Amino acid sequence: MTTNEIRPGDRVQYKGTGPVMIVLSVSQDLCYCTWGDDASNLQHSTFRKENLVPAREDKPRD
Repeated sequence: MTTNEIRPGDRVQYKGTGPVMIVLSVSQDLCYCTWGDDASNLQHSTFRKENLVPAREDKPRD
């Protein structure tokens, strides 16, 4: 996925760090995302597409 291919439902991270976020909507070069913080509170914010990358998923443990 490139920044131009980000779509609602994609799992992303801000520049590859921080929490995994779910893209709720996309408008031109902005993405509205949601994620849960360390206290299990739901957070929302808008990010520029150029600052988001596909989420690095942790590999399942054996």
